[in-house]
Amino acid sequence: APGTATASLLAFVFSWNNFMFALIFADEDTMTVPVTLFNFISYASTDWGGLMAAATLMTIPVVVAAVIGQKHLVAGLTAGATKG
Repeated sequence: APGTATASLLAFVFSWNNFMFALIFADEDTMTVPVTLFNFISYASTDWGGLMAAATLMTIPVVVAAVIGQKHLVAGLTAGATKG
């Protein structure tokens, strides 16, 4: 169970942060959150307030998942460690 929880959490984080694949293949109707954050940056200016607020909201699900699964995450990461 700890290994499955660790693999699930890491897969969630990696898929949540997927940027290049979504930037290339997504259109306006299917944009992911990282691509939406990229739209705050333009050639002449950057909306830093909106970008930072959206980035903070983007990290909340990952932080909540990590806090909830922290016990299983630590157990899964140390399950293969040997002593001696």
